[in-house]
Amino acid sequence: MHWILKIFGSLWAVLGAAIIANSDWSPGPVKPDTAGTLILGVLMFIFPGLVLYGIGARITPKPVAPSKTCPFCAESVKREAIVCPHCRRDLPPIAAATFPT
Repeated sequence: MHWILKIFGSLWAVLGAAIIANSDWSPGPVKPDTAGTLILGVLMFIFPGLVLYGIGARITPKPVAPSKTCPFCAESVKREAIVCPHCRRDLPPIAAATFPT
């Protein structure tokens, strides 16, 4: 999900930059249309796009810790555990994973 927000935020900000870049920037007094386009581009596109990108950058998938289930109390315990912290019983060792050669 975090990469979707980063892509959407980037595209939204680029759209705002394109709106601002395509407005009439000819020399002379500032036209109301140009000022409105600038405000629209910054407030409605660039700022929200950068906010979405920032939210997407802060969201990172949480790593899943390897765990196993205690055969006595059915609680989740760390894979390296020798004694279950819930029922205090000795856990059977995990068989070593075999990989095809």
